[in-house]
Amino acid sequence: MLARSLYLDRVRRRDVWRRVMPFALAPDRVEDGSRAADARHDLRAALLKLTPQQRACVVLYYHVDLPIPEIAAQLGCGAGTVKRHLHDGRRRLAGLLHDDVGEDDRAVR
Repeated sequence: MLARSLYLDRVRRRDVWRRVMPFALAPDRVEDGSRAADARHDLRAALLKLTPQQRACVVLYYHVDLPIPEIAAQLGCGAGTVKRHLHDGRRRLAGLLHDDVGEDDRAVR
């Protein structure tokens, strides 16, 4: 029974990741060089620099709009683990995206 339970947990986590990944890597729909397309590209590039756990938690929380207990259930971990991945992911994204903004500002001056 334990092996079956572990297998089902792994399958569920893989299924969640398959549902989340298209949102994290969806191609830009606007190809006109607009700021929105640039922002989506920057966000996607920053998301790819997160760990898989951080990326899954961030995308499920902010894009799919799942509550923390549901994310924990879907990923097969505790709510505290989800909160930690969200905290670390947000901090890393802020640093990555802030650095990009700073580079653009320096280039304009």
